[in-house]
Amino acid sequence: MKILITTEFFLPFHNGIVTAVLTQKKALQKSGHEVRILTIGDTTKSYYDERGGVYYIRRSSLLPQADRKETNSPSLLFLNDSLLKEIYVWSPDIIHAQNEWFTTWLGIKIAKKINIPLVHTLHTDFDSYNSLRNQKLWVWVMKKIYPILMKPISVDICLTDKGQYLIRKYGGGKHKIVQIPVGMDLDFFRQKLDLPEKRKLQDSYGIMENDIVLITICRLVKEKRVIETIHHFSNLCKLRDNIKLLIVGDGVEKEKLKEFVISENLTNNVIFAGFIPFNEIWKYYSLGDIFITSSLSENQGLMYNESLAAGLPLLARKDEPLEECLIEGVNGYSFTNDKEFLQKALILIKDKDKRLEMGRNAANSVEKYSLDIFAAKLVNLYEEEIAKKKQ
Repeated sequence: MKILITTEFFLPFHNGIVTAVLTQKKALQKSGHEVRILTIGDTTKSYYDERGGVYYIRRSSLLPQADRKETNSPSLLFLNDSLLKEIYVWSPDIIHAQNEWFTTWLGIKIAKKINIPLVHTLHTDFDSYNSLRNQKLWVWVMKKIYPILMKPISVDICLTDKGQYLIRKYGGGKHKIVQIPVGMDLDFFRQKLDLPEKRKLQDSYGIMENDIVLITICRLVKEKRVIETIHHFSNLCKLRDNIKLLIVGDGVEKEKLKEFVISENLTNNVIFAGFIPFNEIWKYYSLGDIFITSSLSENQGLMYNESLAAGLPLLARKDEPLEECLIEGVNGYSFTNDKEFLQKALILIKDKDKRLEMGRNAANSVEKYSLDIFAAKLVNLYEEEIAKKKQ
């Protein structure tokens, strides 16, 4: 089967959508299918990267260049491009759109031209994602645009129950909705550093052998609520010694967060590791003892599953997507306020045996997200839609 994935975001971006696209490509190729990507390039000239199997449509020179520390992808103002002719010749069997905007419009055009089905996955909770920017405007925009944009698709894929709610809220749901969570390469996240390499990495960040490390890995943007995480950690430091907070990631909020750390007298306890390439991210999970997040903007929350696969118990702000992966008191805890955070964090910090047991439970709880299971669900859906289209 030939599958074309369209996405606004692709490498060198690093966010949940990029991770999802890379995982989808890997899972489908492992199952023997041919997968290519259509995305927006960072230049004003279109080209095809044969080695990576990626079509890069030229970005618009009239609009601002993408800010890769934030969330803005490159953009385009046209739907005609000579590169599309190459895609017509290649002739995919199905298109899977992973965003709602420019590349989906291209996907719609291609699907109509060669008469193939188009499916779409909603990744973004636009309400929470833009809660600090102009939530009412975004909700209005989505309700106006989403039904029109999604009209040509045959299936809308959601990642969680929350995703299905969002699809219906934005005016979707007039066609088939299927829930397929993004899979993951479990073996990648289950890698462990050998002791000398781990000690070397710990030393580079000033982490002592007896320190308990709370780790968060995300883009440093407002919707991830990292400042709230630091606030909770600050209160925890008043109760416990030998704890560190390791923050992995980069973004426009980084300097503001550093200033907050200084104001809270946490410079000896909070470590900013900065941007880490995805192929090395497993090493940083290996440095952690507990994964912590205060984000309320997740749709599926790949970081939840990554940390669980790495054997880290979760300590996460209560949110609907957590219901898909968190078993309270078994592979982690949720919290809604500072009191709950402190209570549950102290359980994990004080009781090493319980923390390690919950870590083992965490690793075992994500088998349902394996690449093979993920690929099988997608292929079954694709085959159904291709057969319907032929009828």
